[in-house]
Amino acid sequence: MITKEKIEVAEKQIYEHQQGIAYDISHFPIDLLIEKRRDSLYIPDNQLLSKWDIYKQAKFIESVILGLPIPFVFVTNSGNNKWELIDGAQRIESLIAFLSNQLELIDLEILTDLNGFRFEDLSIMRQRKFRNRFIPIVILSQPTSEKNRIEAFALIHNLF
Repeated sequence: MITKEKIEVAEKQIYEHQQGIAYDISHFPIDLLIEKRRDSLYIPDNQLLSKWDIYKQAKFIESVILGLPIPFVFVTNSGNNKWELIDGAQRIESLIAFLSNQLELIDLEILTDLNGFRFEDLSIMRQRKFRNRFIPIVILSQPTSEKNRIEAFALIHNLF
């Protein structure tokens, strides 16, 4: 049986951990996110170890083109306008591969007429729409402790 005291202790623990997490939610166009990746977004090596195969990358690009909701990319603000990626490396790397014409769309089941396409094969209007598509980002702020960032990383990776 859960006692009133146990509930109070649990509530205190929840409160303490919530106080240690500060974040903002933003939306960046793909172009700006990719520019940020080149200039000031650090992807830890452990994030780059798990790489999507070409089929999963193509499905992700298809979902972007379709305008489907994209899961949040999680970053931490490490100061000096620099970010460290917590979750989203595969999505960002897929976007980079597609925009640089290194990814050919294959095995698409919805937009089947796009099979064999690279970014450069899309109409100029579609390229512009793709580049301007917004990606949701959660930015953990400076006050978030290292311990809480690590815990958030572990929780997020276990969910997705």
